[in-house]
Amino acid sequence: MGRGAAAGWAAALVWIAAQAGADAHMPATLVVCPTASTDPCEYRGGVGIQQAVDAARDGDTVRLQAGNYGLQTTRDVVYQIYTMPGFVVIDGKHVDLAGEPGTVLEGDAVTPGTGIVVNRARVSISAIELRGFATADAEDDRYDGHGIFVIDSTVMLDSVSMSRIAKMGLTLRGESMVDAVNLSIADGHIGIWLEESAHLTLRDSRLVGNESAGICGYAHSAARVYRSLIERNGDDGLYADDWATIYAAESTIRGNKPYGARAVKHGRIHIESGRLVDNEHNTSRSLFGRPVTLGPGVTESAAAAEPAVAPADGGAR
Repeated sequence: MGRGAAAGWAAALVWIAAQAGADAHMPATLVVCPTASTDPCEYRGGVGIQQAVDAARDGDTVRLQAGNYGLQTTRDVVYQIYTMPGFVVIDGKHVDLAGEPGTVLEGDAVTPGTGIVVNRARVSISAIELRGFATADAEDDRYDGHGIFVIDSTVMLDSVSMSRIAKMGLTLRGESMVDAVNLSIADGHIGIWLEESAHLTLRDSRLVGNESAGICGYAHSAARVYRSLIERNGDDGLYADDWATIYAAESTIRGNKPYGARAVKHGRIHIESGRLVDNEHNTSRSLFGRPVTLGPGVTESAAAAEPAVAPADGGAR
């Protein structure tokens, strides 16, 4: 290679390196303040959260200062035949949504919506409370009134709480994978809903006082539950339908109706260890011969130790 060619290659390499440096993105933090805050913030209030998410690039963090963020507008996300009107929509990005202690996303009965919709994304959500998300119609195909709705995404939840959610607190659809720790869902309709081939790992969490199930799985979904409290849910603590599976260990399943754990059709539930007590019936015995199974580490209340026969169809939820 002659001198001219070598110099040309060197110049090309320098240009390529310069372009790579120009295109490199250092992770940034975008701060959102409550409307009432006097701090100088580029993003402010409920609409400011979505603006910051839209501006964020992969690897960035959207940080919410402590305070209340009220639902004002929504953005529609379509999945199958359903439309989710999201207060905050994270679509196709890899970002962190992090609240300071005392950060609240507040729903509005006048503007029904879903708190956070995550679609085809990789996201972590931490230290955020969602409450009071309402629905215009409990049975239509417009999926408002949900807490966090995850579609074909990978999500980590840490210290997230939800209350008074009209439909499902946490929903996993498609091939979603969610790892949740210190999650609290209370006094809503359904705690957690899984479908298709979604997978949940739940640790050190509480699902308490919901009108329907604490966790319900459908299709080929799977949930693994560790060191958690499933208490006083009105339509089963754990429920597995179709080919769904639920595994629980070191958890307390207490005071649920009509079952602490119910499996129907080809669904399976195995409780390896923990406490299964004071439920109307602790476990079901499926008509298809697939009982809820208990490991040697389970403490079961004597009054409800005999499994009850579950109906072949779990019914509407």
